[in-house]
Amino acid sequence: MGRNGIYQLIDEDRITKEREYMDFEGRKMFKEEKDCGQTRTSLAEIDSMTTLFNSESDFRSYLKEEGLNPSSRLIYIIYRHEGEQRLACIYNDEVLREFAESTIGSQRGSIDTSKRNVTLKLYEIYREIVDPNSSFTETVLKRDKPSYMINEHNQELLREFHSCPPDTYDRERFQLNRFFRGFSSYKEFRALYINHREFKKKQTLLRESEQERNKEELKALLKKNRNTPVSGQISMFDK
Repeated sequence: MGRNGIYQLIDEDRITKEREYMDFEGRKMFKEEKDCGQTRTSLAEIDSMTTLFNSESDFRSYLKEEGLNPSSRLIYIIYRHEGEQRLACIYNDEVLREFAESTIGSQRGSIDTSKRNVTLKLYEIYREIVDPNSSFTETVLKRDKPSYMINEHNQELLREFHSCPPDTYDRERFQLNRFFRGFSSYKEFRALYINHREFKKKQTLLRESEQERNKEELKALLKKNRNTPVSGQISMFDK
């Protein structure tokens, strides 16, 4: 695993703002920065670790932290680009872990688009982008948190593809080649992936909510019909 990255995994006290840094040299654990051998690594390596755990609490249990109150602390990722930027940790995601583990390059910064599962996931997201009836593109372009933001070049790609869906096979291939190049960066792919993951989850919840509403409306209608006398029917109480 490459250790020439720019990302650091931080454990911060929410009140005092005091930080400990994940030491990626030897047994992984949080320490004061001065006691660490190697704090910087690739984003892919951090994700390949955190996605193994169900939650931050699960991650802390594995690290066997002692004497710390987890409710007053937060684990997150930092890197420096025009000042310090923060990214949220991602837990319990087998799909992203697989992509992170197969990321290549001297700093593990490029996803391996030769792998079928990577290609299929990118194509699935591309189809959502070019769907004129989908609000996915608009949703991505509105995000302003670093974990969800894509760079300006890729924002333009999304706008173009959404407004001009391919009308021929050759045009789709041309767009896909540009799309794959634009999101070959692991960080860009990660942002697009978690946007898409949350978008699909929200769609599922809305669909389930609508189905539940329809079910309740049907129950109410059936109950009303049972209690409404049929025209021409004589009630046993009529005289």
